[in-house]
Amino acid sequence: MISKLKIRKLISEYRALRYELAMVEEILEKGHLEFEKYYRRWCAENDVDIDQLGNDNKRQLDLEFIEAKSADLKRTLKELEEEEIQKDKYKHLFKEVAKKVHPDRISSDDSRYWELNTDFKFASDAKSKGDWGRLLDIAEKHGIYARDHAEASLDMRESITKLEQKINKEKSTYSWKLHECEDDENCKQMVVKNFLLQLFGWKQ
Repeated sequence: MISKLKIRKLISEYRALRYELAMVEEILEKGHLEFEKYYRRWCAENDVDIDQLGNDNKRQLDLEFIEAKSADLKRTLKELEEEEIQKDKYKHLFKEVAKKVHPDRISSDDSRYWELNTDFKFASDAKSKGDWGRLLDIAEKHGIYARDHAEASLDMRESITKLEQKINKEKSTYSWKLHECEDDENCKQMVVKNFLLQLFGWKQ
């Protein structure tokens, strides 16, 4: 039997991963630009003609782009199908959350008005997108739990797995690898060389 304590433990793990993902995404906002600047400067200093490499490998790059977009579209369609199938899931839980955080139920003089209003928006968005981990997270914050702890446990684990996959995907980028090099110039150069090798088949 799944206990409420177990659910709370999973939600804590979920929150930690959400925080980590937000941190990684914040770093990469500048990280992608830093990689682009460093990569282009390195190529210029080492007589690597990026435009020529792009022209020589245009067909392969186009195919890779199409394949990536196709995979993204398939994932999006699958997510939409899942949302449609499960659109009434946790209906009771959402109603309980709404009783506590809906703007119409909160006085504008309440010091927590904007916080609760934000929670309602996040809960509504999570419900519409089938983001059950997020919905369960917000509900727990207000002392509300799903009736079926076993189902909630499965959904929390699935949400945790999705977050882990997103984090790993972000950390697999060359921008992140360059960030991890910090001030190690040899490490940075190796990252750029590996990028050129993977993207263009370039070897020094």
